[in-house]
Amino acid sequence: MAPDYEEGKEVNTMAGTRFTNLFKPGKIGSMSLRNRIVLPGMGTGSNDDGPAGIMSELSDRTIDYYAERAKGGAGLVITQACTILYESRGIGNLQVHDDKVIPRFRQLAEAIQAHGAKAVVQINHHGTILSLRSMLLPDKEAVKALAPSAIPFPENNVMPIEMDQDDIDRIVEGFAEAARRVKEAGFDAVEVHGAHGYLIGQFRSPMTNKRTDKYGGSAENRARFCCEVLSAVRKKVGPDYPVLLRMSGTSFSEGGITIEDSVIQAPLFVEAGADALDVSCGSLESYHYILPPYMVKAGLNVPAAEAIKKAVSVPVITVGRLGTDLPLAEDILEKGQADFIAIGRGLIADPYLPQKAREGRLDDIQGCISCNKCISSAVMAKYKGLGCSVNPSVMREREFPALKPAASPGRVMVVGGGLAGMEAARVLAERGHKVSLHEKSGKLGGQWNIVDMEKKQPAYTNLTKRLIRGLDRAGVEVVLNSEVTADTVARAKPDKVVITTGAFPRTLRGVPGIDGKNVVQANDVIMGKVEVGARAVVIGGGSTGMELSKSLAESGKKVVLVEALPKIGGPMVIYNYKHLLSGLIENGVVILTDCPLMEVTGHGVYVKSNVKPEMDLLFIKADTVILAVGVVPDNKLAGELRQKGIDVELIGDCAGPEKSALEAIREGAELGRRL
Repeated sequence: MAPDYEEGKEVNTMAGTRFTNLFKPGKIGSMSLRNRIVLPGMGTGSNDDGPAGIMSELSDRTIDYYAERAKGGAGLVITQACTILYESRGIGNLQVHDDKVIPRFRQLAEAIQAHGAKAVVQINHHGTILSLRSMLLPDKEAVKALAPSAIPFPENNVMPIEMDQDDIDRIVEGFAEAARRVKEAGFDAVEVHGAHGYLIGQFRSPMTNKRTDKYGGSAENRARFCCEVLSAVRKKVGPDYPVLLRMSGTSFSEGGITIEDSVIQAPLFVEAGADALDVSCGSLESYHYILPPYMVKAGLNVPAAEAIKKAVSVPVITVGRLGTDLPLAEDILEKGQADFIAIGRGLIADPYLPQKAREGRLDDIQGCISCNKCISSAVMAKYKGLGCSVNPSVMREREFPALKPAASPGRVMVVGGGLAGMEAARVLAERGHKVSLHEKSGKLGGQWNIVDMEKKQPAYTNLTKRLIRGLDRAGVEVVLNSEVTADTVARAKPDKVVITTGAFPRTLRGVPGIDGKNVVQANDVIMGKVEVGARAVVIGGGSTGMELSKSLAESGKKVVLVEALPKIGGPMVIYNYKHLLSGLIENGVVILTDCPLMEVTGHGVYVKSNVKPEMDLLFIKADTVILAVGVVPDNKLAGELRQKGIDVELIGDCAGPEKSALEAIREGAELGRRL
């Protein structure tokens, strides 16, 4: 059933912007769309039905995920990239290489279309990237890492096979046959993936295409392989079936694809059969621009999309953190810089973003914070698919239906007003429990308030505001400036106690001088509680240490970042890491790795260089020494309550190792549904 809102209905405003363009019906080829919002192709990582992480068949969870985004109001839903040939498959990819997949894909098409959205399958060949992914496959000898030129893949230095004409012809036909299967499965259109450094993008880029035949050299020649794919697809699906092409407008790298290349090539792609151009950016050497994190301004791909739009007569889609700035998305359409707006992570965070925006319920949108946890391989492995910091139901849409009333409603005391505590309290209250939330400070948010100050992003502030509104609507009693003790709990006699007391900053006990006046915690610097001198040494190269070092350097400080481990960044998502590392380099931060802190003096620090042991100790001058070395769980209250025989539930940082926002909110949501 299609959503119950009316096409063309007057829409509400956000920051003074009226979303008349965003919700106008649109058209791509013969396909009519209810609005201009597109869910672009993004991997889900779900592997329920495939051995060893190989998705050989669509899972129910994957179908539910796409159906939910259609139900939420997106006009066009594009699936993740699906491999066209058995030899081109990779870890975590859907496959459309065999007619056997058609019945299952038909179920996916129908699930999307049932909610009024149009359904599209993205088809792809990884090219040289398979040299990385195929190593994990049990039959890796059957997977061919092909490329336009024999250039080693930079991540593992494996040499791909340079494609001959037979390879080219076989893969072109593979794309065409895959498109046929997509059409036979009942999808409304097919999208050829020619962006982000996959095989078609490798042919387009002078960095990876060094051929001297008709497929290499000029921009026109480098477009030839893509044109042959599009022509073959068009011939196979017929003249009226919509065909989209996703292309990188620019690589954002020296020697890669330029906007000028794209302006030359785009008309050729249209002539070959493309009904729309889906313009993203980034490539093999600059993949951190494919999913720009919070420190990258929204709309970074718009200049490329605008230039391409001026060169072609077909619709152009643009993308790039636009779900975090809907007024900007509206403005892009108003100015004619693009015809459609792709919102990927924003629709992962809240599949109902379109419906809420249309209805004016903008404060209810679970705004994406562009942390990129969703596409982290560690998150996907742990949760068997996409995760999301603000949406614990992603890839679990069937498991997270409307909340069921508690079987035995009771009085629940939640101690700690961070993300985990707020989420748990809201869910418990909505299920019928009488909930009181106690926070020892005068402000809800806990550790997230520090993160908010560090990131300086509206979406981070809005997350706290949204959770607080949820508490109010659910009827949670919020008690601020409430220092809860074991005696307090014993007197209140709640039916259940949930401890979410978080953590406190770790120090480095045993290091001489660590208690000196010039030693401060990173959290205190971020919150503006302490002044930092002209020279600063930051101890700890995790995300906090990196971000703080960059911020201090940007303010004019001389900064040295010291990490005891062989590399900085820790488990940080690679997209974010590369942007932060670039920022450190650009701002002149000196980075020392494999250098444990040995001593703090009044004028600096001594570190030991494990890289050059013969150097022994290295002295670094510093006015301020800043510790960014993690946290210690604050579970003292939980221990005292257990000694009194009071049963408690622990979630968040107090329950163990430092938790991300994703883990904290997820734990709160799960506990709220369990009790």
